[in-house]
Amino acid sequence: MKNYNISKVTNTKNRLKEVQKQIEGLARIESEYSQVGQKLEDIETSINVLLKNLEEKNSEIQRLEGFSIGSAIKSIFVDKNKVLETKRNEYYALSKKYDKLKLEKVGMDFEFKILKGKLNKLTEYKKELEYLIELRAKELLNENSSQGHSLQNIIKDFEEEKQFLKLINITTAILDKVLNRLTLLSASYREVESYTSWKRSRNRNYAFDKRQAIKRAKELNLESKLLLSKLEMSLRDIGYTFRPLDLQLVSFENVIGMFFDNIISDFILKQNLYKAVEEVDSVYRAIKKIKMDILRLFTKSENNMQRLSEVRTSIILNN
Repeated sequence: MKNYNISKVTNTKNRLKEVQKQIEGLARIESEYSQVGQKLEDIETSINVLLKNLEEKNSEIQRLEGFSIGSAIKSIFVDKNKVLETKRNEYYALSKKYDKLKLEKVGMDFEFKILKGKLNKLTEYKKELEYLIELRAKELLNENSSQGHSLQNIIKDFEEEKQFLKLINITTAILDKVLNRLTLLSASYREVESYTSWKRSRNRNYAFDKRQAIKRAKELNLESKLLLSKLEMSLRDIGYTFRPLDLQLVSFENVIGMFFDNIISDFILKQNLYKAVEEVDSVYRAIKKIKMDILRLFTKSENNMQRLSEVRTSIILNN
C-alpha cells in the first residue's frame, strides 16, 4: 500500500473530502476515455480502408497511363483520356478524405493522451480514497462515540454475512453433488431393471453383467445416502428448514438387497425397481426445489453484504 502523507492536511477527514471532490471532478473521464478510444479505432479502420482504395486507384491510373494501342484500332479507345481523368478525380477525392482523417486522428491522439493522463490521476485518487477510508475507519473504531459503535456493529454484521455466504457456497456444492449422484442412481436402477427382460437373459454374459449392474447400483445408493446426510447437516448450518422425509431413500437398500440375493421373481423385482426409481426421482425434485431456495438465499446474502458495505462507507465518509 502506498504511504500517503497525511501530515500536509489538517486531518484524515479533510483529506477524505478533498480526494472525494477530486474524484467527482474526474467522474466523466472513464466514459470519455472509452468513447475517444472507440472513435480512434473507427478512424484507424477508415484510414486503412481509404489507403487500400487509394492504392487500387493508383494502380488503375498507372495501367491506363501505360496503355498503348495500334493506329488501326485507335477509334475504339477514343474515351481512354476521359476514363483516365475520371480515375484521377476519384483518386484526388479519396486523397482529400484520407488527409482529412489523418489530421483528425492527430487531434484525437492528442485528446486521448490527455484523457489517459487524467484517468491515471483518477486511478491514483481512488487508491488513496481506499487507503483513507481504512485509516478513518480505524480512527472511528478507536473513538468512544456513537459513530464508532455503529461502525463496529456494521463490521460485525458484514463478517457474519460473509461467513453465512461461505456456508451457502458449501451447501450449493453439496447440492450439485447430490443431484449428480441421484441422476446416476436413477439410471443405474433403470439399467438393473433392463436385466429383468427375457431377451437380456439370453445373453451369454447375462449373470455377470447383472451382478455388475447391481454392484454399481448399490455403490451409488450408498454414496447418495452419505451425501444426503451431509446435505442435511449443511442445511441445518444455514438454518434452512426442510422435511426429513423428503431426503430419505427408505426403500433403496431393501430393494437392492432383494434383487442382489435373487430371491424374488423378475416380475416382483421389476415392480420394486419401478417404485425405487420413482422415489429417487421424487427426492431429486425435492433437492432441485431446495437448490432454488438456496440460490435465492445466496442472492439475498450478496445484496445484504453490498448494503452493509455501502453503509460502512457512508458512516466513514460522513463522520
